[in-house]
Amino acid sequence: MQSASSASSTGDSEPGTQGNNAPESNDANFNSAAASQAHSSQTAGNSTRARKSRTQTKWPEDKVTATGLDDDCWSTPDAARKRFVTVCGLIARERVSINTNAEDHTPEQRRDLFTILEEKLEYQADLSTTARDKAFKAAMKEIASLQRRFKSHLRVDFVRQDELPYEKHPFLKQEDWEEFVDSTNSPLFDHVSQEMKEKRAKHNKPHKMDRKGYHGKRKEWEEEDTKLAAEGKENPWEQFPRRSRPYLRARSGKATSESGNITFSSPLVAEVADKVKRIAAQASDGSFTGVRENDVLTEALENPEHSGRVRGVSSSLG
Repeated sequence: MQSASSASSTGDSEPGTQGNNAPESNDANFNSAAASQAHSSQTAGNSTRARKSRTQTKWPEDKVTATGLDDDCWSTPDAARKRFVTVCGLIARERVSINTNAEDHTPEQRRDLFTILEEKLEYQADLSTTARDKAFKAAMKEIASLQRRFKSHLRVDFVRQDELPYEKHPFLKQEDWEEFVDSTNSPLFDHVSQEMKEKRAKHNKPHKMDRKGYHGKRKEWEEEDTKLAAEGKENPWEQFPRRSRPYLRARSGKATSESGNITFSSPLVAEVADKVKRIAAQASDGSFTGVRENDVLTEALENPEHSGRVRGVSSSLG
């Protein structure tokens, strides 16, 4: 049962910033959101030795300097990219309230969040106004995404299990948690949740990229291609043109150098792959002419692109 014990503050939150363990003085009482929380200990086979849980992510004490931005407007090099993800996760959990949505923050609140990020990640001084604005939007998008994942984790692992989160997430405040529980158990939330389940049911070709995205998987795919070339093996992905290749690759297992076979995540994806090959052949002989977004992939999927998005490429390029 969920008792009325309060959440204690830990050293996870830094002084000078407001979070879930800070006094509630205004609407900037930030908290919530971030993925990849530790799982409860498990046993393997007949072993009684429990696997250690992941430790709580700590606020870094140093600052990392970024030297550029990638296609998604995330900071580079890899050390800066890692710092970007880490700090966005901490902000999402501890600086955004679990009872608000990061997307609904005012411009001033968003700037405050970006300032917290810049305390741990320094963007290059000569960054243009346009590039800086894109970096800002990328950070807000990542924080919002991580907050949604964190709130989902809280609902599944704590509210639905009638458990308290304070041991695992000591930065949460009792009053915020009680409000969150009431909201999650409300008829309105059940109605919205059902609507979202119905929408997700229509998404029958999900990718298998986890949090890496197309940008993060690009390096892995390049390494696979290099290995196939070094072994003198035919690359089965070369039969898929342009953006159909990353789209399908994101929905498959590895094309091993031993067999060269591709295993797709579902029969529906395999069907799309067959259509792509057939339409690509038609494009070669001139019987199919794709124009911009109405290309081979769109024709194979048989549904138009969503406004502002392009399938098979990084979101910032869509």
